[in-house]
Amino acid sequence: MWNVLKCGVQEETGMYVCMIILESIVIQALYVMNPNKFRACEFVIWFHEEQRDDKVIIFADSLFALTEYATKLRKPMIYGATSHIERTKILDEFKIGKKVNTIFLSKVGDNSIDIPEANVVIQISSHVGSRHQEAQRPGRIIRAKGRLQDRMAGGKEEYNAFFYPLVSTNIQMFDEMLHQKQGMFLNNE
Repeated sequence: MWNVLKCGVQEETGMYVCMIILESIVIQALYVMNPNKFRACEFVIWFHEEQRDDKVIIFADSLFALTEYATKLRKPMIYGATSHIERTKILDEFKIGKKVNTIFLSKVGDNSIDIPEANVVIQISSHVGSRHQEAQRPGRIIRAKGRLQDRMAGGKEEYNAFFYPLVSTNIQMFDEMLHQKQGMFLNNE
């Protein structure tokens, strides 16, 4: 991926100006790292952990976003480079422990990880249009739930699932404004 640096003299001011023409990867990073999206994610985690005692999975396909969110929120994360030992430790603590109620997963969590205890999924980034992901992620939480002790004893089960796909808004306005300014700059050159 390349960003183009376009430089020239503005006719009105005579000033030498450079403008970076952003590629889609930069625009995508703005969508994912939107501070309002981060605050919304933080609130949903707080609500489900503190108010409801739920188990929360946060999915992010962007490794940068996964790392930033997990680090800032002080939550464990699992991604491709996570060792088998560390992955097992995190998942066991999530499933049966009281200290880990939220985990961050990259797309490795889409397959081959069984977490029936989870009943909340927050999606902060995804491969838009992937039908496989669209089915897998909500599917992680739609099984019957209940407290582990109750399920082990053959007792109470309930359906109690929440899926939050967090989507940035107004970034398109930023993108359009940027392109408009680029167009004005290029036309004035």
